[in-house]
This record gives sequence, C-alpha cells and structure tokens, in this order.
Amino acid sequence: MVNNRKIQWNLDDKFHISSPIVRNIIFKKKINNRKAFCNWIDKISRKFIKNLDWWVTVPSSRNPYISDLFDSICILETLESLLKKNYIIEIKTSSENLLEILKKTQINKKKNLKIYFIKKKNKSEFLLLFKNIFFYSAIYFYIKFFSKKINLTKKNNILVESYFLLNFKNKESFNKNILKINKKNLFLVPNFLPQKKLNLIFRIIKKINDNKHVFRENYLSFSDLVYSFFHFFRKKKFITKHQRFRHWDLSPIINNEIKSNKNYYSAILGIANYRFFKNLKKKNIHLSKLVSLFENQASSRGWCYGSRNVFPKIENIGYQGYINFSQYMNSHPCSYEYKAKILPTKLAVISKFFIKNKREFFSKIKVILAPALNLKINNKKIKKNNKNIITLILTGIKEIDQKLISWSFKFVQENMSIKLIIKFHPILGPESFDKQLINNFKNQVKISKQDIGSLLDSSKIIVSTGPTSAIFQALLKKCYLMIPVFDPWDKLNLVNCKIPKENYVLAFNYQDFRFKLKNMIKNKDKKKLKIIKNNYIFNTINSKNTKIFQ
Repeated sequence: MVNNRKIQWNLDDKFHISSPIVRNIIFKKKINNRKAFCNWIDKISRKFIKNLDWWVTVPSSRNPYISDLFDSICILETLESLLKKNYIIEIKTSSENLLEILKKTQINKKKNLKIYFIKKKNKSEFLLLFKNIFFYSAIYFYIKFFSKKINLTKKNNILVESYFLLNFKNKESFNKNILKINKKNLFLVPNFLPQKKLNLIFRIIKKINDNKHVFRENYLSFSDLVYSFFHFFRKKKFITKHQRFRHWDLSPIINNEIKSNKNYYSAILGIANYRFFKNLKKKNIHLSKLVSLFENQASSRGWCYGSRNVFPKIENIGYQGYINFSQYMNSHPCSYEYKAKILPTKLAVISKFFIKNKREFFSKIKVILAPALNLKINNKKIKKNNKNIITLILTGIKEIDQKLISWSFKFVQENMSIKLIIKFHPILGPESFDKQLINNFKNQVKISKQDIGSLLDSSKIIVSTGPTSAIFQALLKKCYLMIPVFDPWDKLNLVNCKIPKENYVLAFNYQDFRFKLKNMIKNKDKKKLKIIKNNYIFNTINSKNTKIFQ
C-alpha cells in the first residue's frame, strides 16, 4: 500500500510523465491555468506596457517552448495537490530557480517530499550572444553591399513579412503563392533565421534580389543595427521583484529568463522591424496595407509595434497560415497585448475551426478567414506502401523530438522486422541528435530527404505529436496516426477540429505506445479510415479569400 503512494518524478522530462496520477493532475492544471496565467502576465507587464524591450523578452512571450514560467506554475501546483493527498514524492530537477522557489515555501518543509538536485552545465550565454550578433551582422552587411534598394515611390504599397529557410518548402510555397495573387503593389520583406551554412543564406539573398523583395536592412542605419544589438543591455532594467502568481513568488524564474539570450535573435529582428517602420515614415513612403506572418513571437511583435505606432491608420493583418496548436499559448492573443500595440488589428486564420480558439483570451479580436497558402494538398491518387514500415515525423522542438526518437528506436529494436523512416524538421536536422544512435540502427532506420507531401503519399502509419502541421497533412493524405500524448493539447487539438477517432490512436506512455503500435501494424490492411477532405480542415485558395492580400 505504501508503494502505491510513492511517486518519482523527473521535472526535467517535461514531455514524458510516467505516473498517470501526476499526468492527470498536471494536464488539468495546464488546461485550467491558462487564463489566470495570461492575466498575471498582464499584471507584471503594466509598468512596461509602452516599452518594446519588455515585449521581446522571454517571460513576456507566453510561449511555453521558450519560457518555463507556465510549466513551473503547473508543476508547483501539482506538487501542492499531491502533498495534500499525502503522497510520498521524490522529485529530480536541474532548475536552480525552481529549487529556490521551493525552498522559500511551506512545501519544502513537508516530510513526504524529497528533492534531488541535478547539477548541469549551462550553455554559455556570451557565446549565444556572439553567434546571434555575428549572424545578423553578416546578413546586414551582405545586403548593404550586394543587394539593390527598392525605392517604394508608388502609392498603395503592401508589405508582407516573409521567411526564407533552407529546405523548408512550406515557407517557399507561401512566398510564391502570395506573389501570384498580387504582382502589382505587393512586396515581401524577408527574414533569415540563423543557419550554420551562411553561404547558402547569401545564395538565397542573391536569388531574391529583385523588384519584389524589400530588404529591411537597406532601410536601417548602422546606429539602428547597434540599437537592436544593445537590447541585451537595456533589458537588465526589468530585473526586479515581480508580482506573485497566487502565492508563488516566481521572480527568480522571471529574472533569469530576462537575463537569458535564448530568444535574443528574435528580439534583434523585432527591434529592427520597429526601426524599419520609423525609417519608412521618415522617407514619406506610402503604405496601404501591412501583413505579418503572425505567431506573436518577438520578431512579429516588433513588426506590429512599429507599424501600428508609425502607420496607425493603415490596415494591419496578422496572417496565421498554420494549423491552430493551442500548445503555443502565445498564438492566442490577449487584450493587453492589443493595447500595447504588439498585435495586428485583425487576425487571418485558415480554418473556421480556429476562430473560437483565437478568441480564447481576447473575445473582441477581429478574426477573418484566409487561404492556406503553404498547405496545399494535391487530390491525386495515393499509393500506400503496405510493408512493415512506420514513418516518424519530427516537430523541430528538440525535447519532443528526442522523446519521439527514443520511443521509436526502442520499438524497432524490440521488433526487428519493422523498418523506420525518419523525416527531420527543416530547422532541426540529424546533426542536432545522437548520430551514433542513428548509425547503430542503419539497417532498420532510414532518413528521408523527400518533401513531406511525397513522403506522406507513400506512408501508411505515421508517428508524430505536438505542434506540427504534418499531423493534419498526414490525415488528409489518408495516413493512420499514432499520437504520443506529451501535452493535453496533443489530443484536444484533434478533438477541436472534429477529426474522426478512427483515424488516430493516442498513447500515454511507452508501454501503451508499444502495444498500440504493434496492433496498428498488424491491422494496417484491414483498417478503414474516414476520408477527410481538403477544405474540411482549411480554406483552399479562391478569389474571395485572397482579397486580404490585394
């Protein structure tokens, strides 16, 4: 009986909670605490509401994949609930900030709680700072010296934020499709995210150096560049004692995240965007509409802050051309962010199912329907591979991907007749993981270089989870999905979009995953999936919904 009351919990492993008791409680906390958390971010932000430097810091982001604030709150409240029920708990953590918070509370005095601190070597903040400054400086000076500056002399110019990533065809299809819609007065403003192969970025810049791409850097002075970089210094003024969340003093985590440089490059882009719009105004450039690829990240916050302050009367649209994933809490706007002018004046979403979700924290936000420019699914006849092959689609979020790789490799090791195909995310390739582990399974594991659409055409059983559009693309491609549930929204996103339960299987731990995946493989030829049509999940391109780009 005593053993049934004992729980071991590794707090560092956010995406796998082995105890169903802990998992049930923390999942409820993650659902029920969302509004309270957003309201609390509002309170700690009020004295900085007009300061862009605050809005590009990590703690203001509400993004649980870069900030530990929300997860820490849910962990603390789960611990509190378990201790009240007299469970004997052993926890492991490498978070000095979480340990400091626990030591200052009554929880630490509980006899039925043991805390084991695991000391880990932290990454160099200076090295991260240097890498980001070096990368953006290289982009800035290359554009200054080797690209042509477009003079926006005509009236009614439309500027659209765009991204160029190596081997990321979804982003490329957006850029191509939007230019097909409006060739007259629409211009793309490119963003380039850090890559190891800088020479390939230079090739992209050379390729798009035409009359349809406006390089922001051509409108930034050297002093603007330096000002953007010095965000790391200015943000220190936000380090202070912050208002509590309920009875929890989370100042150690907030202040540590303010000091952190893990979101520094996005902050640079955000501040550069702000200065970009200020300089456009100085040059008396006429704009009729602005469109950001809005994820409520630091870069798009700077875009909105600059455009709404400098061009307040111009239509300002935040295009969300991706599937709604409620894990990204930051993608659901808040009213105080609107007041701070870090949001667009209206959101454009690609499905009717997403409108209600986007109003979760801000009921008055204007939400309109838009075409899915980067999620086109061909209606050609699909021929599936009926062999014992499973396809693993990764998310680009390292902790999730590591867990997916671990479970999938363990499964094929136990089932030697099964082959595994892995599709790495464009922003997080094989070099980011254990190469030796992959080499050890080279007879069973293959890394796919196909584009995601072609791979899904031939794949029958897909393993994936988390906030990736590949899950919904797989459903449209008549794939049978295995979804490990690491977060409550891994399931709820499918429920909210009314995806037929026959088309996917949920797994809550490795044993569950192994058992259900074996059955999926065994019954793959007998399983009848419900057909999901293209326009059921998202809007296809038509003359009506493309007007927002004209």
